[in-house]
Amino acid sequence: TEIYTLSLHDALPISSAFAAINIVYPLFSLLFAISSMLASGGSALVAKRMGEQKNKVAKQYFTLVVVSSAAIGLIIALICLIFIKPIIYLLGSDDSIYQYCYDYIVPILIFAPFCILQMIFHSFFVAAGKPKIGLIATLTGGTTNIIFDYIFIAVMGMGISGAAYGTVLGFLAQNSIGIIYFTFKRKGTLYFVKPSLNFLAVIKSCYNGMAEFIGNLAMSITTFLFNIGMMKYVGVDGVAAITIVLYAEFILTSIFGVFIP
Repeated sequence: TEIYTLSLHDALPISSAFAAINIVYPLFSLLFAISSMLASGGSALVAKRMGEQKNKVAKQYFTLVVVSSAAIGLIIALICLIFIKPIIYLLGSDDSIYQYCYDYIVPILIFAPFCILQMIFHSFFVAAGKPKIGLIATLTGGTTNIIFDYIFIAVMGMGISGAAYGTVLGFLAQNSIGIIYFTFKRKGTLYFVKPSLNFLAVIKSCYNGMAEFIGNLAMSITTFLFNIGMMKYVGVDGVAAITIVLYAEFILTSIFGVFIP
C-alpha cells in the first residue's frame, strides 16, 4: 500500500514527493556549488590578508564577498523563476509531478541568496577564529529546519511546500546569526565595513574555490543523469528509489568526514 502524505489539496504518494525533490535537487546543488566556491575561495583570500596584517583590506574583501554572493544568488533566482517551467521539465519532470517540483523549488529560489550565504558565513566564522559560533549557527539552522518541517507538514498539512518553507526558515535562522555577529561584533577580527569595489577579489575568490565548485557541480550533473535515466526506464518510483540511496550516501559521507581527516 502507498503512504499518502505531503499534500495540501490532493493525496500525494510519498514516492512522488521523493521524486519531485530529487528532480529539482540539481538546481539546489548548483546553488550549493556556487556557495562552496565563494566560501572556500573568499575565506582563503581574506585569511591571507589577515595573515599579512592587512586587516582593513581583509574586512573590505570580506564584505565584498558577502554582498557579491547575495547578489549572485538574487540573479540566479530571478533567471530561474522567469524560466521555471522549462527548467523543471529540462531537469526530468513529467506532468504527474511537475506541480510538486514547482511547489518545492520556488520557495527555495526566492530565498536563494540566503541559501548561498549560509556556507559563506560558516567559512568566515572559521577565518575569524570563531568556529564554535559557526557550529552553533549550523545546528540552529538544522534544528529550525527539522522543527518547522514537522509543523508545516505533519501539523499544518502544507505538503511538499511545507518542506521547502522549513528549509528556507533553516537558512534564515543560520544566516541571522552570521548577519548579527558580523554587524555588531565590532571588536572581532572580521565585521562588515564599506566594501572595496575591487571585483578582481571576487574573481580570485571564484578561482581559489573552483575545485569545490567542480566537485559539487559534478554531484549535480550526476544526480541529473540518474534522474533522467530513472524517469525513462522506471518512472517516478525509480527516481524516488535513487533519492533514498543518495540521501543515505550524504549521511554516510558526513559520518566519514568526522573520522577521516
